[in-house]
Amino acid sequence: MADDLRPQILTLSPSTVETWHRCRREFRNSQLLGIPASDEGPSADQGLLVHDLLRHVHRQGSCRDAAHVEDVLVAHGVSRRT
Repeated sequence: MADDLRPQILTLSPSTVETWHRCRREFRNSQLLGIPASDEGPSADQGLLVHDLLRHVHRQGSCRDAAHVEDVLVAHGVSRRT
């Protein structure tokens, strides 16, 4: 049955070989079955900002100090979301 999934000639590129090594299911789904990739997730920018803010908060004070946290947020141009 697996032979039925393969086209007569399978084109391999360095990227497809890397995909095969990294995740054989992804290789099968994309290369053999032609299933399109999932939509990309949200940008990593927000997560990177949160990590940067947390690093500043903890290096220079405590997250339990509301005034300090507010100062860090203001310094980075971030407003609290309610």
